[in-house]
Amino acid sequence: MAALRPEWQVSPADCCSHHYLTPAYSQREIPANAPSEFTRRQPLKINTTSHNGSLHIYLPRSFCGPLRILTSNGIIKFSSAVQTEVTPFSEVGGVQRSFLGHFNPLDFEHGVEWEGDELSAETRNGSVRIYFEDEATPASGSGKPKLGFFERLFGFS
Repeated sequence: MAALRPEWQVSPADCCSHHYLTPAYSQREIPANAPSEFTRRQPLKINTTSHNGSLHIYLPRSFCGPLRILTSNGIIKFSSAVQTEVTPFSEVGGVQRSFLGHFNPLDFEHGVEWEGDELSAETRNGSVRIYFEDEATPASGSGKPKLGFFERLFGFS
């Protein structure tokens, strides 16, 4: 890795600039679409599906990209920290499209393919909840995760 220079700063208008590599950040916190003068991490392309269960997704704070979330019989919920970073686009037919991180329309010019992070999550009978990876999991009354129907019925844990 190249030597870091303390004067390397990016303006807040740049996509996910608060996650670029500066002396205060680690390699893991750099978004995939950082300018070339910064060390970049590989983009995250996450595709997850569940037919009969909820999805709890934990993303790094450096995630910067489109979110496509589908649920037929459930809700879509962002943690309060994630919610402040989300730009909603649309919700049609149970599919919610939004963007996590600083949205810059110029990054989506006609004919230019997005090369940054992406999340596609789908569940038919369950909810989708999205958190940052360093957030504490909301505790249910006993501090243990809530068990699903079959786990309660057959005693799985």
